[in-house]
Amino acid sequence: VVIPESVKYREITYSVTSIGDRAFNDNSNLTSITMPNSVTSIGSHAFYNCEGLTCVTIPSKVSIIGSWAFAYCTNLSIVHLPESVSKISQDAFANCRSITRIECMALTPPLVYNDTFSSDIYRKATLSVPEGCADKYKVANIWKEFTNISVLGASTGIKQIDSTASSSCIYKING
Repeated sequence: VVIPESVKYREITYSVTSIGDRAFNDNSNLTSITMPNSVTSIGSHAFYNCEGLTCVTIPSKVSIIGSWAFAYCTNLSIVHLPESVSKISQDAFANCRSITRIECMALTPPLVYNDTFSSDIYRKATLSVPEGCADKYKVANIWKEFTNISVLGASTGIKQIDSTASSSCIYKING
């Protein structure tokens, strides 16, 4: 299937079970994509160089993300990885330097490689993981390189916000 360069948004039907190699490759106008939960694999170079893509949610049945799958998606800022992901191949997110948040629902850190992510991502992106799993990621090969690992759904400690309070006092979450 060849996707026209002019396509900005794409919703894939539930009959699709695999995003094949180079399926959306080089579609710089693609800004958003909805993949159904019927998708179980994402092939090599599937979204390579889709510069307009800003956020991606990997479907809940995907276990392996192919090499270079999202490489050079230069505006990609948020990545949602499901619990089912067990392997993110080499260069899958290479040169995705705009990533600021990766939410990984896997209870066991997926297999990744030295070049799965661009090296600057480890210090500037937040890796959010399920409660009780942060310690696993902090010692896992490659994942431990992230300097900011947070817990999904962690409480901020804020119990109530009073909208009638004076606006002269401003507090940050950490006090």
